[in-house]
Amino acid sequence: MDTDNGGLQSSDLCVVNISWINEPPVADAGPDQTVEAEEIVTLDGSSSADFDDGIASFQWTQTAGTSITFDNPSAAQTFFTAPNGPSDGEDLALELTVTDNGGLKSTDSCAVTVTESSGGPDLTGSWDSLKRSRIWYWRMIRGNFKVENLGTQDAEPSSTYFYLSKDETLDGTDIQVGNKSVGALEAGQAVDISFRAFYSKRETYTYVIAEIDHGNAISETDENNNIIVSWPV
Repeated sequence: MDTDNGGLQSSDLCVVNISWINEPPVADAGPDQTVEAEEIVTLDGSSSADFDDGIASFQWTQTAGTSITFDNPSAAQTFFTAPNGPSDGEDLALELTVTDNGGLKSTDSCAVTVTESSGGPDLTGSWDSLKRSRIWYWRMIRGNFKVENLGTQDAEPSSTYFYLSKDETLDGTDIQVGNKSVGALEAGQAVDISFRAFYSKRETYTYVIAEIDHGNAISETDENNNIIVSWPV
């Protein structure tokens, strides 16, 4: 408002329009990684940010390397299994695209270098001998069992459990008849275990099942060779 020397006044108005400008998000695909073949790899884009209207979506894609499968390519954090068989030191090129609520996008990339697996322990077993005999009202099964570490790394101590079964499947219908502690085994090392069990001659058990590394306490390169099914002669 202005006033002249005679005391008269006049006023005027003006309008200021404030415009909001949406800034694009900032994608963060996480650091580069080096992993072994068949290792579970975690990609974490949760450090991505949008400072005005927020992130609406995430999208992971692969741009180079042996094909992989994402656990959930539209999640901030996703997983995949490193491929087995690529040349040692192969790089997988991965890209994260984030989109904010205004439709603006941002991308970031990371590399996962896959090296050959260094291996690990692998416990399995076999029967050196297994026989059945009858003692009065009892049947006896006895034998010698070998636990062996076929892997390329040492195995921690474990336990081997023995069961009598009427079929070839280890389940709740079987009866446990013994267990043995197995000490640490170096790669390629084996240990012998003596086994003996009694049961009523009225029962009919055809199979003896050995469960190596009971409870899967040891992470092995092959978890499918821990159940050994046999039958006494």
